[in-house]
Amino acid sequence: MPQKRSLGSLEKDFRTTWFDDLPIGVAILDKDARFAYVNQEIARLFGRSRKEILHTPADQFIPPADSARMIRELLEIYRGVQPEKMVFEFLRPNGSSEKIAFASTPIYGPQRKSGRAVRYILAVQVEL
Repeated sequence: MPQKRSLGSLEKDFRTTWFDDLPIGVAILDKDARFAYVNQEIARLFGRSRKEILHTPADQFIPPADSARMIRELLEIYRGVQPEKMVFEFLRPNGSSEKIAFASTPIYGPQRKSGRAVRYILAVQVEL
């Protein structure tokens, strides 16, 4: 008889199998724009460990001048409006920065009745 597994365990296996070793960065943000999951490429792009990034608000990694714009665009995505292009400069611990382009896809949880996404997957690449 197959062993029953929790939804959290299945979700973790899914992320590990599909996202951990992708050559592009993948992150999941919660509805408060905190990193709920990051793969190794996000950590490399940000110049930080995955542990340092998890549960941290996304706007803490960008210059203050871009913070309000980032939060505004993330809220628009949360409402179902997809910005044409999101590019932000991310700060690394050593003081250098990297321009990163984002694309997003909403992930709906069981409360989809409201039509609002619970989290987002953001594919991240260095902008050329």
